[in-house]
Amino acid sequence: MPITLAQAKVGMANHVDQQVIDQFRRGSMLLEALTFDNSVSPGTGGSTLTYGYTQLKTPAGADFRDINTDYTDTVADRETKSVDLKIFGGTFKIDRVLAGTANGQINEVQFQLEEHIKATTNLFHYTAINGDKRIRFHYTGYDGHGRRVLRRGGAWYDVSPYALLWDDENYYLIGYDSTFSEIRHFRVDKISDLCTAGDGREGGKAFAALDMSAYTSAHFGMFSGTPDAAIRSPVP
Repeated sequence: MPITLAQAKVGMANHVDQQVIDQFRRGSMLLEALTFDNSVSPGTGGSTLTYGYTQLKTPAGADFRDINTDYTDTVADRETKSVDLKIFGGTFKIDRVLAGTANGQINEVQFQLEEHIKATTNLFHYTAINGDKRIRFHYTGYDGHGRRVLRRGGAWYDVSPYALLWDDENYYLIGYDSTFSEIRHFRVDKISDLCTAGDGREGGKAFAALDMSAYTSAHFGMFSGTPDAAIRSPVP
């Protein structure tokens, strides 16, 4: 069953494991939004690193109708996809004397662990933004009663990511929205159920022609000041 990092932490008794998860959650809003599916178990008899899933291709429709008229038929469409999973992370070795030494200022094991978590998080961010992959996710908002709901009727967003921008205490993903065939931005903390959607990013020419300064001025003018930083992906 897919779970988030916050849900995974609840079932862990090991303090170090809980600490590692907390570091990942604090260091990456993308990892915080990601769901992990414990469906691949290498070495347990026949399992592989190829993950198959069913993706909603076209959502069902709904509409109003006049009296004595019929609704227009709509059919939700789905397709089966697969992706080869990859393992990433890091390791370190330190002398047992250093491992057993803590003078109140420097704990070598703790220091190495934190730095490797940062490196792993940075690798994930770099791969997610610079890799030639599309992503899909659900995007959330709030209804008139303050309840969190899924946008677009719960349909998946298929986006080619190109930049990560920080503005007014929020991260924004800048990407090419395949549904509307244009560059759009998405607040990272409103993204849920994030996963890859296949190889081959779309909208490379549109992003290469984008004037980031003009785009941020037009779309982020509602906030005070200008965006503090932007991480751009190279476009081939």
